[in-house]
Amino acid sequence: RMINSSVAQYEAEWKSRDESENFAQRHDQEIIKEAKRGEVQAQIKEEMFSLLEDELKNLKAAVEKDGKKGSKKDSKGKQKKAKKVSFS
Repeated sequence: RMINSSVAQYEAEWKSRDESENFAQRHDQEIIKEAKRGEVQAQIKEEMFSLLEDELKNLKAAVEKDGKKGSKKDSKGKQKKAKKVSFS
């Protein structure tokens, strides 16, 4: 099984690469970037979800707060208008 997975990894990463100019066997930046890109994306995704959850909680709280204030203002405003209309 280890041999099969190693062969599959070789075929996926190295078979199509031309390493004839890489005698010193230096690292390949693209392989490293590809390997780390997934990790970084997952970390950013987690942080973004956390920030969005916090923002959603804040927005819900603000809407509830405004809803309570708005309903009092609306009811008072309607009462005042009704009184003005009845006096006229």
